[in-house]
Amino acid sequence: MTATLVISKAALPILAVLSALSLSSAHAKEGTSAYARFQERHAMQNSLQAGLEYDSNVYKKYGGSEDDFLTRLLVKSRGRAFRTDQWQLRWNYQGGGKVFFREGPQSLLIQYFEAPVSFRPLETVRFIITPEVKVQNERNNLDAAAAVADDVNEDYTSVSARLEIPWELPGGFLLQPGGAYTRFVFPPRDEYSFHREEGTLLLRKNLGEQLIAGGCFAYNRQQFDASPREDDEIEGAAFFQYTSGWIASLRYTFEKGYSSDDRFDFTNHKISLLLSVPFGSRAEPDSDESEGEPMFAFHVLATLQLKEFPGVFAETTEGIRYLLTDAEDDNFNSVLVKFTYHPTSFLAIESKYTRYSNELSNQQSSFSRNLVYSGVRYSF
Repeated sequence: MTATLVISKAALPILAVLSALSLSSAHAKEGTSAYARFQERHAMQNSLQAGLEYDSNVYKKYGGSEDDFLTRLLVKSRGRAFRTDQWQLRWNYQGGGKVFFREGPQSLLIQYFEAPVSFRPLETVRFIITPEVKVQNERNNLDAAAAVADDVNEDYTSVSARLEIPWELPGGFLLQPGGAYTRFVFPPRDEYSFHREEGTLLLRKNLGEQLIAGGCFAYNRQQFDASPREDDEIEGAAFFQYTSGWIASLRYTFEKGYSSDDRFDFTNHKISLLLSVPFGSRAEPDSDESEGEPMFAFHVLATLQLKEFPGVFAETTEGIRYLLTDAEDDNFNSVLVKFTYHPTSFLAIESKYTRYSNELSNQQSSFSRNLVYSGVRYSF
């Protein structure tokens, strides 16, 4: 009886999207409805996404081997609340969750919301302030009864505000100073809670219509709640992006970390590659348009990190903190390969493979995690 109940709950996200798809014919007839007019006026884009995923390392442990299947559900809504000649307010909401078939203690809910406010006092200058909040909740106490002992909840709340000042300069240059403040609260382990201040400076140049090159500098300071530890990090990066129907970008980042506990000092060389290729067309043979919207899309995102700590203690301790606080991208190598099929303008069928690991690094403790996902996305 218990197994049947778990499987039924895991199937709910899939059933939600199937129910939404059953309304697609009604959606197609709403072109003149009040909803369609509201959607157009506010540039609103909504979507409902659900699918089945395989996770090779459910508890995100070094040397972990507990695997499981799960279902994912994600609802997105973004748009423009209002706009004038100088002011604009937008919203971006994402809410969803994961339901595991066997490892129920790892099921969780995630909520994210941001509301960027933009003010343009001059034609070439804008001020953008973006408050945002993200909450993750596993909805249980401790996972002590789970398959992996000593596991803890990955509950957290992150509240931040970001300021960006894009300034368009002659010659195709853009200069953008900025700053941010983040408050991160992780109740299961107070030593992971922190507040952080950041400062950034970006310089970008358009090299023709298809190529962009630039660089940026960043400094951040992070103070932890339950210890006297304070970290300073300096970052410098250079990037190139080429766009011609498809998108390719390459970025190199150098990071140097200084901690009041010198065991957590680090040096990191990060190389990131992005490739996005749409292809095919949904245009009818007798259509007046030579090309329609792309029917297929192929995406690759890969990051290699050569991160060095003074000793094995910091490598493993920091690695665990990054994993539990949903910050794998700050510490591990990753590769994502995604294929999307768009049979209609409002329906997408997606397959995705993601891998996190510390391969090609000097870390002594082995970590890897593979995620294989297939699902559907319905836009309305």
